[in-house]
Amino acid sequence: METCAKQYFYEINMVTPAGIRYGSLQLNVNQYDVSGYLEILNHRNPVSGKILKNGQCEFAGILVSLMRKLQYTAIGNFDSHSIQLLLKGEKNSYQLYGTAKIGGMDDGIYRNEK
Repeated sequence: METCAKQYFYEINMVTPAGIRYGSLQLNVNQYDVSGYLEILNHRNPVSGKILKNGQCEFAGILVSLMRKLQYTAIGNFDSHSIQLLLKGEKNSYQLYGTAKIGGMDDGIYRNEK
């Protein structure tokens, strides 16, 4: 069986009270399902979610820092050029924005045979 999905790679900035934190985000979109990895604060953690009816994405994950683990839900917009998200934790929210990595995306389409 062949699956067709879009894959996005971003260099990201997350605005925190301690300053901007840098990282990367990979999103795999298969119809309305979203999965991937957020790499930030020296940790790489999976994300999973969906594309909403209004075209925004929503996904959840865990941020790991030296001090704690934070479960969050992210909601926002992305395309092949940029991403803007609001990560909402239990107590705090963080703005995350980024741009597509040059050469890190095959203009959206990849195919895997299973």
